[in-house]
Amino acid sequence: MTASKTVFIATIFAIITIASSCNNSDETHTPDAIATTDEPQALLFIDENQPDIERPYYNALINFQNERDEKTDVTIIREQEVAADQCEVEEFPTLMLIHDDEPIAVVSGQQSMEQLVTLLQDNFNER
Repeated sequence: MTASKTVFIATIFAIITIASSCNNSDETHTPDAIATTDEPQALLFIDENQPDIERPYYNALINFQNERDEKTDVTIIREQEVAADQCEVEEFPTLMLIHDDEPIAVVSGQQSMEQLVTLLQDNFNER
């Protein structure tokens, strides 16, 4: 193969690689690190430096799980994990509810356990 063909192929490969890695969408997507499923999922993004603010999130998830016959898949994602960047989470803690691989509700920051349980019930009991 000649040098010009090699350079041409390398250039095309670089353009394709760069173009496929760009994301101009404002939408929030389910991170690749999260298993895809038709079942409802709760993603809890934490930074571990705010245990007092995160506690209601944990308590709400536990309370919600205990009152349901069906279990909801709960995944805890730390701030430094790739999934937090993929979902473009800017505030911690954040609870993202997923159904059919699409975010259906997102709440961040300081919340009461009751507010969070209501959010979970409203979005997951009917599905």
